[in-house]
Amino acid sequence: MSVHENMIDLMDFLATPLILTDLEGHIELWNHAAATWSGWQSVDVMGLPIQKFLQLPFFDWKVSTSSLLQTLQQEAHWSGAVNTLLRDGREIRTQAFVNLCNFLSGQQKQISFVLLTNWHNSKVAQELHRLELLQLVRAHEDESARLARELHDEIGQMATAIQLDLRNILDLPDAQNFSGRKILLEVLEVAVQLLENVRNLSLDLHPPLLDDLGLVEALRWHLGRVGERGKLQVHFEAPQAISALPSDVSMAFYRVAQEALTNILRHARATQVWLSLLKEGESLTLQVRDDGVGFETFSPGKTMGIRSMRERAALIQAHFDLQSAPGKGNTGHSDMEGYITVLLADDHRLVRAGLRAILEATDDIRVVAEACDGWETLTLAEKTSPQVILLDISMPGLNGLPSIGAFASSFALHQSS
Repeated sequence: MSVHENMIDLMDFLATPLILTDLEGHIELWNHAAATWSGWQSVDVMGLPIQKFLQLPFFDWKVSTSSLLQTLQQEAHWSGAVNTLLRDGREIRTQAFVNLCNFLSGQQKQISFVLLTNWHNSKVAQELHRLELLQLVRAHEDESARLARELHDEIGQMATAIQLDLRNILDLPDAQNFSGRKILLEVLEVAVQLLENVRNLSLDLHPPLLDDLGLVEALRWHLGRVGERGKLQVHFEAPQAISALPSDVSMAFYRVAQEALTNILRHARATQVWLSLLKEGESLTLQVRDDGVGFETFSPGKTMGIRSMRERAALIQAHFDLQSAPGKGNTGHSDMEGYITVLLADDHRLVRAGLRAILEATDDIRVVAEACDGWETLTLAEKTSPQVILLDISMPGLNGLPSIGAFASSFALHQSS
C-alpha cells in the first residue's frame, strides 16, 4: 500500500469530519465521519466546489481564492463558525478549522477543513475559543509595543528637541530682558510635562523590563512607580528567581497587577500597598493588597477593571479572586495551579493546532511552545523547560530521533552545571 493510500485510510479513520480541497476549492477528500454526519457520501461530492456545502463568512469562492489563501499564508490557520448544508436539507452552524496542508500529493498543497460538529458544548470548542481570544490579546500587545516604540522614538525625541531649543533660547544673553521670557518658561514647563507624559504612556503600553529581565523585576519596578506617583508605602515580596514563564503568562500576571494597582491609585485612598508573587511547587500566585477604604465588589461602576483582570486570568487558565468590603481594604489574587507543560514538535500546522486544542481542553495540561523542526525543538525546549515533548520522529532539518538524543545530552549538561 502506498503512502498516499495510507494517508487516505488514516484520514478516513478519523472520528472528526475532515474535508480536503484543491486551492480552487474543489473537493478531493470527504472522509467517513463527514459522510456520516452530513449524509453526503464521498461519491456525491468529489470534485464539486466546497461552497455547495460550507458557507464561510469572510470568503466568496465564486469570486476568487486569493482572500482565503492570503489569510492562510499570513496566519497559521483560520477558525470560526460556518453554515453547513446537510443532505436532508437542514442548515447547521458548526465550527470549522481551516489550514493549508499537503497530505495527498507531495508538494501540491490542499486546503483542509476540520468540522467540530458538537462544538457548542465541547471542551475542545471552548479551548479553541480561548485560543482565539489569546491570539487577539497577543495582537493587541504587539500593537501596544509598536505604539510604545513610536511614542518613545518619535514623539519623545521631538519633545526633547523642543526642550533643548527652548533652553538654548532662554540662555541667550538678550533673553534675560526679553518681554516674552515668562511665556517661554511656561512653554518649557509644558514641554517637560509632555515628555514625562509620553514616557509614562510608553511604559504603560509596553513594559520593557518584562521582556529584558522577566516578571519579578518588572513587577518590582512598576510597584515602585506606583508608590512614587501615589505617595504610597509599598511592600514587595517575590522569589529571587523563577523559571522562565511563557510570554502569555508573564504578560497576564503583569497586566492584572497593573490594573489592580491602577484601581488602588484611583479609588482606594490607601497609604500602603503589598504586592506578593509566591511560588509553591508548580503553583504561581500573585497577590495585591491595600489598606484603603474598600468597596462592595458588585457595586455598579466598579466592574470593568475587575472583569478585565478576571478575563486576563481565564485566558491563561488561572484563577482570579477578589476580597473587599467597605472599610476593609482590598485583596486580589491570581494563581496558576500546577499543570503539565508540553512542547509540540511537528512540521504540519494542522497537526499541531489539532493536538493543542485537544491537549489544552484538559484542565491540567498546557502547551508552552510549538516547533516545526528538530533545531527549533531544541531551542524552545531549552527556553521553556517543558515536562513533556510530543515529538514527530520525521521532520525537516534535525528530525525527531536525533533531536531526542541532542535534547537529552543538553538537558543532562544543564542539570549538572
